[in-house]
Amino acid sequence: MIKNISANKNSIEGIIRISHKGLGRVIIKDTDEVVEIAHNFLKTALHGDTVKIILHPKKKKEERTGEVSKIIR
Repeated sequence: MIKNISANKNSIEGIIRISHKGLGRVIIKDTDEVVEIAHNFLKTALHGDTVKIILHPKKKKEERTGEVSKIIR
């Protein structure tokens, strides 16, 4: 769930969910789009943490991806 979308559309704050396989996901509230965070981009984020993520450029026919830039709590 997203808490805040900043003025910079490439940076979003939300709660991360991490699967048992180590894949992180943040759901963008306004669009219900899922941002996937690969294991190597999680930094030290844990399931349920509030994080700030940077969105990677979207590629055609691929899931939206990003990386954790800051762990807020």
